Amino acid sequence: MGKILSILTVALALLAGAHKISSVETSGSWVYLYDDSGHRYKTLSASSVGVVKGYCSEFFVSQNGSWIYLYDSEGQRYKTLSASSVGEVTGVSGETFTSRNGAWVYTWDKGGKKVNTRTARRLWYNRIFCYICVCLNRLHNGSTLHAIQAIVVEGYFIF
Repeated sequence: MGKILSILTVALALLAGAHKISSVETSGSWVYLYDDSGHRYKTLSASSVGVVKGYCSEFFVSQNGSWIYLYDSEGQRYKTLSASSVGEVTGVSGETFTSRNGAWVYTWDKGGKKVNTRTARRLWYNRIFCYICVCLNRLHNGSTLHAIQAIVVEGYFIF
């Protein structure tokens, strides 16, 4: 029983010392980490951290030149990835972050391991869909000529 109590005491002490990130802010040449009570608990050099791309309560992601860095909630860098393989970091949430590299969207875990890959949506699909909707709306309203003009003006031949 005494061993269990000592283990629990050590575990609680470790948990009490761990911070949760509430905010990461860059000001001048410093990057500040804030906890959920709004207290600044860590200051890092912006020249070593680089540009903060996103954060969550457990970790944050930054880019400095051609490198992507992962930092834990205590401000310790624990993983370095190549920006050419990761691409542009688009978001950080929970235990993962996402990036876009060309036509691919990657999901990474907080340890820096790629866990999912999918194709990125292409914007021109959405644009053509909008033109089709406009044309169908104009056809429905009885204006076939305006529907054909909308297609020709935009340079799309959909038929």
